[in-house]
Amino acid sequence: MNTVKTVYQLNAQATIGQIVSVCNSAEGLLHSIGLKPENHLDKTLRQVCTELKWNEEEVLKWIKKKNHVLDDKFENGTKLPEQIKDFGLAEKCAHFYATYHDTTFELLNDVKEILPRVYKVHGIQDHMLKILDQEFKPFSNRLTLHLKFQRNRFFRQIQKFDSAKNEVSDGVIQGLKKSIDIIREDQTELNKRMGKIETVTHHFELPEHACSTYRIMMKSLESLVKEVKELNRDIEEELIQPISEKLN
Repeated sequence: MNTVKTVYQLNAQATIGQIVSVCNSAEGLLHSIGLKPENHLDKTLRQVCTELKWNEEEVLKWIKKKNHVLDDKFENGTKLPEQIKDFGLAEKCAHFYATYHDTTFELLNDVKEILPRVYKVHGIQDHMLKILDQEFKPFSNRLTLHLKFQRNRFFRQIQKFDSAKNEVSDGVIQGLKKSIDIIREDQTELNKRMGKIETVTHHFELPEHACSTYRIMMKSLESLVKEVKELNRDIEEELIQPISEKLN
């Protein structure tokens, strides 16, 4: 048996036990696409994928890619540290950018890359994929613009507002109010589109004989929707509500 000590040494000949031992996130990732690692510890990834008719290269690539994305939630089950209430508004913006934006864009790009391939292969037999493809495109476009607006305008306005203290100009205040309206309008639209995606996919239910690519796509989509919902909630509670109170 080959000795595997790092994620980079993993290949399809590594056993599931070896993969789980060197890759912190592998167990959870494999569970998320319908494989129970504890039932296959002595089998190689190639053996398991052959039995399931999965693409071993795709599964291994996904595990390696996601290994660096550790679970960055705190013990309270959120991405917000206990001391978030003591953060200034600018600090909160920096925290949201660091903990949400990169992860959200990565998940978004994953689905954008995989969904067309799954649709091309399974779209004729699976009508759900055609509807999902139609629903995902406007959601993806709206989400991209929303995140860029947060980063390039909203967060910067908040930083300016936070640093000005009691000397905030009327222009800054009116600009911030307008941006809050835009953020909330975007959130409403995104929530509506995520609801449609959840309905279409039956809350990300997998067909019994779904291939590995289909499973990875669906898991990435589910994680993306969850990430966006949490970001919307935290932005509302930790930024918009406190700022609105100050402005009023």
